[in-house]
Amino acid sequence: MKLRRKPRTSPRSYSALESNVASAATPRQRLDVHEAITAKIIAAIESNAGGELGTFQMPWHRPGTSFSIPRNALTEKTYRGSNVLSLWIDADEKKFEHQVWATFKQWQELGAQVRKGEKGSLIVKYGEWVPKTDRANAGEHPARNQDEDEDNGKRLYAKGAYMFNAAQVDGFSIAPATPRPDLTVRLARVDAFVGATKAEFREGGQRAFYRHSGLNGDGDFIQMPDRNLFIGTDTSTPTESYESTRLHELAHYAAFRIMPRRSS
Repeated sequence: MKLRRKPRTSPRSYSALESNVASAATPRQRLDVHEAITAKIIAAIESNAGGELGTFQMPWHRPGTSFSIPRNALTEKTYRGSNVLSLWIDADEKKFEHQVWATFKQWQELGAQVRKGEKGSLIVKYGEWVPKTDRANAGEHPARNQDEDEDNGKRLYAKGAYMFNAAQVDGFSIAPATPRPDLTVRLARVDAFVGATKAEFREGGQRAFYRHSGLNGDGDFIQMPDRNLFIGTDTSTPTESYESTRLHELAHYAAFRIMPRRSS
């Protein structure tokens, strides 16, 4: 079997709707899918480089960083090779909770619809094809012994395909996962200390931060991830992770509300 490039005149099987991703290539310049995915992987590695101590580890569980093997929603087959890394990177960046993917047309076959404006994730699609000239001449040659190293007329090709996650479509649902147990322990003294500050705490989402009303006019509160998302790290327990995060954000609150800086 010989490996040859597929002619430029061959029709593309993926519509413009499936490739809803901006490309630097000009209309006459074809996308090098291998180069594009390699560049994505390198960028992800460089952006997460953590020096000698390694990448920073969040002390709470983030649903979007699920690293199970991606699978196709229609065929139930799992992706392989560089496609796994490519889909992992996009799932982590966009905080997708499930590793379930399909093309634009495959979602339609499942009765779902990709939402307008959603961007696809690039993977490599491999396949085989037989040139028209080889198909026309297929009957002119006698059958060959399978042990002979002969050209069977098939050609391999690799091209880009764009996948959409289950979180990007309407009309498709995944059974919710079992709620995570709360691994933290309530510390009465810490609760009393925090309560005495009169700071407003809100729980939900995947981020921890203090929002100062003087900056954007939208309330004055401390946002925390749900308590049961804290699973700890290699150097701290779930309780230590939760309380250290809560007190860290409280320090930002104190700088504005408890110990305001005096103008000189």
